[in-house]
Amino acid sequence: MQSFAGNIILLLLGVLSYSFARNIFSRNNQLDGDDSDEDSSEENLQDLLGHMQTACYANTGSDDTFKAIVSHFYGVPVCVLVNMDIYNLIEDLDGLDNQTRNEFFPKYCPQMRSTLECIEPLLRDFRKCLPDEDALVLRAISHAMPEAIDLICDKNGEILFVEDANYTACIDSSSNYINECSDKISNATNAMNFQNQCSELVDFRTCLAEKLTHCNGPRLMDVFDVIYRAFIRASRCSNLVILPNDKKENAV
Repeated sequence: MQSFAGNIILLLLGVLSYSFARNIFSRNNQLDGDDSDEDSSEENLQDLLGHMQTACYANTGSDDTFKAIVSHFYGVPVCVLVNMDIYNLIEDLDGLDNQTRNEFFPKYCPQMRSTLECIEPLLRDFRKCLPDEDALVLRAISHAMPEAIDLICDKNGEILFVEDANYTACIDSSSNYINECSDKISNATNAMNFQNQCSELVDFRTCLAEKLTHCNGPRLMDVFDVIYRAFIRASRCSNLVILPNDKKENAV
């Protein structure tokens, strides 16, 4: 995978994943961020769009696809509001516990699955801006998202209610964890041995696993690993990286 395009994919997925987790699984006080948080998010979005514009023009020869992507970006929140009862979700989250989860997840998991349709047009157009290899990786990841939601929703959210888990603390710190672990991935745009890139992905996962274990939310890695496995299997790292619960020769 080319380093530049690969970094754009990771950045896009980071923005989508963090935004989804923050808006769907956060408490009221997490949603009421201060102005500095909003300014930072807007700066991150503008930076992401700038990288996308460069990649789209380089791969398609025009700005038409990029303009469609921008339209999708700003349409996603509206689509999510149409498909998910956000306001009642926030209220019900305040009372979510091991007893109420049996009503909560059957109510909201179908809505969560329907919101995936909101990001598919964005991902479909973005794939046009990527080299073929990276487009295949992004397609594999988008196809893995329903499995990740199914894992969260399985047995009415059982994965989130294992004994002594502290998922509120983990979600509170998730953006910091992602930023810190992202330092494991090179920002170099020059040609790079792809075996080193594969090793960096392993280091990123190891870093994230350690931090989630530290905040006492290790089962969150099960959800992350759904996406991680899809990423690795669709990339040239598939013959070099040992996936969770897997064994390979010549692995990094």
